Amino acid sequence: MRKLKLVAAAALSTALVALSPTPAHAATSATFYNDYLLVYVDAGQTYPYVKVCDRKSDGERVEVEAWGAWHTLFAAAEDANGNNGTSDSACGIGYFSARPDHNERIYIQGWRQDGANGTPHNWLDGAFTFTG
Repeated sequence: MRKLKLVAAAALSTALVALSPTPAHAATSATFYNDYLLVYVDAGQTYPYVKVCDRKSDGERVEVEAWGAWHTLFAAAEDANGNNGTSDSACGIGYFSARPDHNERIYIQGWRQDGANGTPHNWLDGAFTFTG
């Protein structure tokens, strides 16, 4: 009978862990992407930054803005050459105006557009909690 209770308790514990919600992106960095752009945020560095990369060689630029929920924390970047690639030299990098606070939510919004005055389209939205 004791063995049966232990097995039942173990099964219940496993079920509760499997059903518990997992937090969305809790880290010092995060990657977001769609078919057209890739966005990488690294808020754990001495100089936190956001990087945006074009995933299509179609002549359109990609841009991103990132901001924090608690205080004035902002970064923007653009990859304006219309070529694809994910190396630092092929992407746009922007530095945050401040370092995020512990457990601050960081939001990103990226898009692509035709030239500097084109209409934004193919939006990419994301968020993660900075735990650094």
